[in-house]
Amino acid sequence: MKIRSKKNTGYIGLVIIIIMLFAFSAHFEAQAKSKLITQKLISEREITGEVLSFSPRNKPELITIAVDKENADYMVYIDAKTKIVHKKDLSSIQKGDTVRIKFSTILETNPKGRQWERRLAQRITFVRSPSNIKGLRSN
Repeated sequence: MKIRSKKNTGYIGLVIIIIMLFAFSAHFEAQAKSKLITQKLISEREITGEVLSFSPRNKPELITIAVDKENADYMVYIDAKTKIVHKKDLSSIQKGDTVRIKFSTILETNPKGRQWERRLAQRITFVRSPSNIKGLRSN
């Protein structure tokens, strides 16, 4: 029976480690690709309504507005690219203010085929605060 030297055992161990590294990197790369979400622009739209809420308030990612003409509420995502018009920043807009939001509706699909729509604000324009609405002014 032949006894292996320590030198040969070291090479075999090194080869096994290299093979394992390649296997793990291929596994994690495949896993990362499976998490990719495709996006497709469906439509662009502009609505005007009253601000119901921001979520979370300190650094909003979502704004909810009520549109009386449609008797509907809309939840629209906000990101760093969203422009604010007629106000310095988003924190200047309060609950109850009337705003006009231009947004894109995006269809997102995960690798398993699950789809959902996401509304992403492009521009939020301040229209008026509740105190500027006719009949609500205090004299």
